[in-house]
Amino acid sequence: MGEPDVLRAVQMLPGVQSGGESVGGINVRGGSMDQNLVLVDGVPVYNIVHVFGLFSIINPGAVNSVELVKGGFSAKYNGRLSSILDLKLKDGNNQKIAGSVSIGLLLSSITLEGPLIKDKASFLVSYRRTYFDVIYRPLKSIYNRKSDIDYSGWYYFSDLNSKINFKIGNRDKISLNFFSGTDKGRITEKQVFSDTSETLKKRSHIKKLYWHTLMSSARWDHIVTDKVFMVTTIGYTQYSTKFDDQLNWETKPQPEANTSSLSYSQTSGNSDLFAKTIFEIKKFKNHNLIAGADIISHRFNTGTLNYLSTYNDLVQDTSIGDKNIYSDELILFAEDNCCLLYTSPSPRD
Repeated sequence: MGEPDVLRAVQMLPGVQSGGESVGGINVRGGSMDQNLVLVDGVPVYNIVHVFGLFSIINPGAVNSVELVKGGFSAKYNGRLSSILDLKLKDGNNQKIAGSVSIGLLLSSITLEGPLIKDKASFLVSYRRTYFDVIYRPLKSIYNRKSDIDYSGWYYFSDLNSKINFKIGNRDKISLNFFSGTDKGRITEKQVFSDTSETLKKRSHIKKLYWHTLMSSARWDHIVTDKVFMVTTIGYTQYSTKFDDQLNWETKPQPEANTSSLSYSQTSGNSDLFAKTIFEIKKFKNHNLIAGADIISHRFNTGTLNYLSTYNDLVQDTSIGDKNIYSDELILFAEDNCCLLYTSPSPRD
């Protein structure tokens, strides 16, 4: 689409394939999309695309580095079989205010970064939005001139990245991170019947689509000694979807007019609250040691269906599957990366 995109760049790597048309995501070495672990500054993200896969949810202007691990996973990664996609966001410029603006055919973005306290604290804010809804309006007017049915609709997505970093002394750094990405769409179809042979007087059909990705975290990087490092992250991640379908109609007086409606709503999603600590010991003779713990509280909404029908003053409301499923994980891990051939330092070293 002529726009820079992190996910499209990853799909060009060997062993990586696109998830398919209008699907998005990646398939790595024959694995499915749900077998990939996607991390943004150490926080798992369950939905990584906008517009059914045309764009990734992360604004390229906020990305510092991207690492794809296709095999030989570290013990600190868990819960996936196929690959690890680890994205690191920029910390923000701690020297001066800087920024960038990108204006494209389908979307625009703005990124602003700078110091809160010079050399000690910095911030980064990045916002992106499409204007599909603005482009569609004149096209809708042209189409409706040639149709008895009034069509209207819009679709757009937006996302916001923000990050604040605090440097405390020479051994500690605290980072606060927030991300919110939203896709919204609506299609409305209206028709008025003038033919006297028709029982219907008018009708309308409204469809709405909504999905949302939310992520927030607090991270503490601490240098214990010159060779021992600790990273502690507390975070929350959420993904939710909602689809609404509503049909309204009104009959002509026979002998009296009747107003009726039928609406259907489906929601689903999941969320995680987690805390994770990693200790890393580097250059211990010929060993690099990693150990830590991860505790996760999951909440799943596998699908809630709501039906609402009205006929004049009569209302019927039904809900199916309105129940959450909860699950907890406690993970302990340890890893030793060693070199089998070790040469002792010479006396001159």
